[in-house]
Amino acid sequence: MKRIILLFLPLLAACSLFAHKEYAPNPDPENHIHADFAVWIGDEKLDFTDPKYMSGVSTDETSHDEEDEYHHQHLHLHDGIGHVIHTHKTGYTIADFLGSIGFSMGTQCMRLESGVDICPNELSETWRMFVRHQPLKENAWEERAWDPDYAFQDMDQILLTFQKDDSATAAKIEEQKTAMTDDACLYSKTCPWRGDPPTESCIADPEIPCVIP
Repeated sequence: MKRIILLFLPLLAACSLFAHKEYAPNPDPENHIHADFAVWIGDEKLDFTDPKYMSGVSTDETSHDEEDEYHHQHLHLHDGIGHVIHTHKTGYTIADFLGSIGFSMGTQCMRLESGVDICPNELSETWRMFVRHQPLKENAWEERAWDPDYAFQDMDQILLTFQKDDSATAAKIEEQKTAMTDDACLYSKTCPWRGDPPTESCIADPEIPCVIP
C-alpha cells in the first residue's frame, strides 16, 4: 500500500499544480505587450517564420535578429516565432503590425507582401476577424467587423481569415480557432506555470522606461 501511495504522489502534485494555475500580472505592461495571431486564406495559413519578418533584438543565441534589422521601432516578430506579435508600446493596431512586415490591411482588403490584393469577390469570399481575450475561455471568441484599427491587448488571440460564405465555412473557422497558439502569455510572463520565455531586450519610449521584473 505504501508503494502505491508513493507512486501516486507525483500525479497528485501535478494535478494540484494544474488546479492552481493563475495568471500573473504582466510585470511591464507598457513595454512588453504580446498577442498570438494567425492569417488564413482559404485552406492556407500564411507562414511568418521567415527571417525576413524578424526584427528587434533578443538575447537568444539562435536569433536572426540584429540591432540594425528593425522593421519598426516598437513592433516586432522575434527568433523565428511567426505567431506572436511583440509590442513595446501601447496603442498599436493590427494594421500597424501588418504594415511593419510589408503587408497592408485596408477597410475591406489585405495587400500581401507580394503586392497581391486579397479582397471580397464574386465567389462570396470575404475577410472575417475573430478576437479572444485572456483569460481564454472556450466560447469567448468575439467576431468583430473587419477592423484595421483594432488596438490589440496583451495576450489576445487574433484570427484573420478569408473564406467563402457557405455552409462549410463555420466548421473550417472552428478548426482555425482550435489551431490558434497560446504563447503570448509566456512572453508576457503572465502564465508562470509554463516557465521562463527567451530573454528579450526592452525597446522603450524614453518617457516610459522598462521595468525590470
